[in-house]
Amino acid sequence: VWTLACNLEFDGQRLSEAIPLLVQVTELFEKHHGPRHAKTAVALDNLAHAYIRAGRLDEAQKLIERSLDALRKAYGNQHQDVAVALNNLAYVHAQRRDYPKAEQLFRESLAIQRQLHGNSQPEIAVSLFNLGAMLVTRQNYREAKPLLEEAVKIFHDGKTTNHRDYPRLLLSHARANWGLGLYKAADDAYSEAIPLLEKQLGAGHTSVAAARRQQKELQERARGERSHKP
Repeated sequence: VWTLACNLEFDGQRLSEAIPLLVQVTELFEKHHGPRHAKTAVALDNLAHAYIRAGRLDEAQKLIERSLDALRKAYGNQHQDVAVALNNLAYVHAQRRDYPKAEQLFRESLAIQRQLHGNSQPEIAVSLFNLGAMLVTRQNYREAKPLLEEAVKIFHDGKTTNHRDYPRLLLSHARANWGLGLYKAADDAYSEAIPLLEKQLGAGHTSVAAARRQQKELQERARGERSHKP
């Protein structure tokens, strides 16, 4: 049941089939291990991810909070799985536009990651990206930019630019630079991101098309401002 549920959960078209199986798995784990066991936390997290993809954010939030409680009981506060759960909870709050709470949780997750991994591991880069991308959504470009730049540097220095989140990081970096009027830096970020995103998703994917449209709009904006300069 576990393997089938996980396979279905990652197939968006069959999400409706996965959720009842994941509910069943979670109930079995709770019965066998108890509600505050690390293995139960994993089952709760998988079900929460399915609910997020289905847009059932209230249910997802409750499950992640239960998972976080179980992980803290099993490992204490300073653990990678706790940091990931905080990040997941922050994501749900961000989706619900509760940005102050999301920012608090993203920062808490990042602090744990820094304590566990230092400042040069991909896990840090992903946490920086999550926080920075949310700040870009709030148009807080000045605060987002150094976070995103640090994340880009970590991926470059560690030669891990093949990471699945790297293209989206570059897009957030582009938007932050654009918001600050740094058109050349934004254009460079789009130029690096789009081929990577195309390789990852395919040339016809809507995200690739959206990124191309954004770069074109940026370039037109930059040309227009240059033409109006005395």
